[in-house]
Amino acid sequence: MNDSGGFELSAIVCGVALAYIIWPIWAISYVAKRGNDSAGGIIFLTSLIGLGPLVALFIVLGAMGKPLEVDLIDHQQRQCPNCGGFRVSGRRANTRTNIFSYTCELCGYKWSWTSGNSWPTVHVRPNLIASGAQKLEDEEKRRQHEQEMAAAAYFLSQQKRKK
Repeated sequence: MNDSGGFELSAIVCGVALAYIIWPIWAISYVAKRGNDSAGGIIFLTSLIGLGPLVALFIVLGAMGKPLEVDLIDHQQRQCPNCGGFRVSGRRANTRTNIFSYTCELCGYKWSWTSGNSWPTVHVRPNLIASGAQKLEDEEKRRQHEQEMAAAAYFLSQQKRKK
């Protein structure tokens, strides 16, 4: 008796599971990261009637050219309201809100901003900017020094091992 029929059946089941369950779930998360939450609902509903894989394909293809939400936030030139510096990183907690959280790398100031509102009033404080830039430079030098020391220690340990 040939057992290849069981293999073919399991391959078909895996293919169907991939097409109708895993692919739409991945597509929902992919388009949500690009700021389109409503598309996830469309993919889910069309999956219930068997069109999920096809609809997911079209929605993913449409979202492929759009940058991630994080990229949109981080590529904007933002200025810290506390010190006036431009070393600001931001993120949006999720795609369902328009509230963004920012942190200034120079002075450590943290604030939230809602899109559609005006940017907070900026107070330029050159002393905070200079001290923050110096702190970042010192941290970078310390990090490089630690990496050099770790590399030297590794090299020495390898030399001792060879002896």
